[in-house]
Amino acid sequence: MLGKRSNLLFVPLTIFVAWSTTISLCATQIRADSVEDEYVRQVIEEDQDHYHDEYQYHATDEEAARQQQNFADQEQIRQEKEERAAREASERVAAERERRFEAEVARMNEEQKKLALKQKKIDGKKVRSVLKASERNNLYEVLGIRNLSLKLPPREVNLAGVFRFTIPGVTLLKELSEKDIRKQFRKRAMDVHPDKNRDGRAQEAFVAVEEAASILSDKKLRKQYDLERKLHRSDQVEGYRRAVRTAIAYVWAMTRRTIQVTKTLLGPFFLAGGDSCGTDNIILNK
Repeated sequence: MLGKRSNLLFVPLTIFVAWSTTISLCATQIRADSVEDEYVRQVIEEDQDHYHDEYQYHATDEEAARQQQNFADQEQIRQEKEERAAREASERVAAERERRFEAEVARMNEEQKKLALKQKKIDGKKVRSVLKASERNNLYEVLGIRNLSLKLPPREVNLAGVFRFTIPGVTLLKELSEKDIRKQFRKRAMDVHPDKNRDGRAQEAFVAVEEAASILSDKKLRKQYDLERKLHRSDQVEGYRRAVRTAIAYVWAMTRRTIQVTKTLLGPFFLAGGDSCGTDNIILNK
């Protein structure tokens, strides 16, 4: 009897345990799914945040580049306006000076007119020389200086390993000094001074002389200017070389083409024995 009761109790207990286990497993699976969903959500959010940050970073770079370009454009426009205003002011001054000179000449007699016009022609040559040099940014030429210096470095001589001596360096052309620059500035400034020079653009030339002297008389600025000028000349020389090589290559190609067309047209009447000039064996060294 007791055994039957135990069996009757065992069955409900087994069912209860089974249901409890099933419920626990379901709850565990739900929690696992929830944790996995939360992990996936965090990964997606982090990826979106990273994409947003990267997009914002690139957008910031593009905006900075755009602002920098706008600033450069505005600066160029400002410089062009200033240059145009300065040029217009110089033209007005030149026109006014020319008008005053013509008024003075009109009051002169024939002999005075002849002398005044002759001197104005000389003054005009001096002014044009300065302004042309200024346009080429040749400050030495603005002051009328030929900046030439030639030095032979010292050389060591060894005779059979027995007798050694050193030949000292020699300066063939003296290097330009600050004293020379100041002296030439005074001379050039006097030549184009508006009170003495009657050319209309004398004021503009005088300003160019002052600016050239201010740079060349400063050691640091002069050194920087000489370096930039040297680099500019190197670029010019390389450009000339490329242009010459291109021109030679073009002429050579046209010559070969002309010879080929001539051979085709003349046929058997062309020079026997092939290219007697040996054009196929000429190599153009580029």
